[in-house]
Amino acid sequence: FDIEVFAGAREVMHTIVGLQSELSVDPFYSGAPDWQHALSVYQEAGFALSSLIANNVDWFPRLREIDCIMYRPDRC
Repeated sequence: FDIEVFAGAREVMHTIVGLQSELSVDPFYSGAPDWQHALSVYQEAGFALSSLIANNVDWFPRLREIDCIMYRPDRC
């Protein structure tokens, strides 16, 4: 529900400097948005990519999820 939480923060978005979101590369949660869609939502809101980190060591070598760390260049 990261995108829904993000959308709910519109009124305070100007105060947010960075975010971390779990992105589904190979979704196993029903209805989870794919990672490219989620990334585009954050980028359209003015966030830039800082890091992508695989967070599924138990599934290696299959990439299932990544932690996405982003920041607002205009706030740093």
